[in-house]
Amino acid sequence: MEASSKNFNPHAEDITETYQFALPTDLIAKSPAIPRDSSRMLYVNSKSWFNDMVFRDIPDLLCPGDILVCNDTKVMRSHLYGKTETKDHKSSGISVSINLTKKLNENTWQVLAKPGRKLYVGSRVEFYDIGGNPVLVGEILSKDGPFITLEFNEGGDDLLRVIENVGKIPIPPYMSRDATDEDIEWYQTVYAKHEGSVAAPTAGLHFTEDVLKEVQSVGAEILNITLHVGGGTFLPIKTETLEAHVMHGEKFFIQQNVFNKLLGAKREGRRIICVGTTSMRVLESIVSKDRGLILKKGDGFVEGETNIFIKPGHKFEFVDGLITNFHLPKSTLFVLVCAFLGYDVAMKAYLHAIAQRYRFFSYGDVCFFERSRRGVLDRI
Repeated sequence: MEASSKNFNPHAEDITETYQFALPTDLIAKSPAIPRDSSRMLYVNSKSWFNDMVFRDIPDLLCPGDILVCNDTKVMRSHLYGKTETKDHKSSGISVSINLTKKLNENTWQVLAKPGRKLYVGSRVEFYDIGGNPVLVGEILSKDGPFITLEFNEGGDDLLRVIENVGKIPIPPYMSRDATDEDIEWYQTVYAKHEGSVAAPTAGLHFTEDVLKEVQSVGAEILNITLHVGGGTFLPIKTETLEAHVMHGEKFFIQQNVFNKLLGAKREGRRIICVGTTSMRVLESIVSKDRGLILKKGDGFVEGETNIFIKPGHKFEFVDGLITNFHLPKSTLFVLVCAFLGYDVAMKAYLHAIAQRYRFFSYGDVCFFERSRRGVLDRI
């Protein structure tokens, strides 16, 4: 169906409030669609053509030669509970909830903590196993806005083993519930491989093994890259303008043969369709003049760290299509969608989704966005 709205004021493109919309709270999904591929899917192109579909029908939208780029990162059990250490070790400390957001070195992590206001530099937090035995201690080294730097008394693989044993799957806080055993399966893509994310690349949650096989049966090719999702991905923009917002950095890795295939496919004019905003940020970082990263080539792989903020005005040079969930208002991810589709089309798509009662956020429904093809790359 066709949709219409008033034209976007280009002078407002940098004003954060421009990306606000009213979202009924009952549309926020607190549990996944089961089976995964039964999620609803909204197809939208840059000419405002909408089609309400079901995700398992996504092979119908693909063509021979298409490339689907998936993020095969694996979510860590990065949600930890503990108590502040007391001097006498007899009185009870303050209960603390911590979400790991970014690895800084072998035993130091950037974290989000609640209640952060009651934690101070020099405070120590003890973490316990299921039997109530202390197994890990973290000391607060610094505080920077919502983020805290925590140094653990373990490091490397030993620290990761403890986290895996005592941590919980970090489902988003807006779900207002504790993670369950079911979340261990559902808040993870079926192709997750490389552990390191503190949040799921949620567009990939809709794929099943059967859908992946059907995608390949139509002649499309699936290529995996790895970007470890950090907690900053989901933080709302709190600055008055987009320009003032400081983007977080996230590390990515691409196998050299995959990197070469991607470049070759683009030069051949094949469609590149990203499964998720994380995959899009990686590919657009590779070719963007404003990418702010240095690609390093290792033994059979390419790696880097990107803090790219894709917003209106960005020139898309790599990506032709995007599969993504519905995002928060005034978030960097919704701004990315506005940049990709155009503000007017993106806002119409979201208003359509709200009117048709699509489910939003991590466990919600999904979109398939397309735009016109770009020319062959000449700057890689």
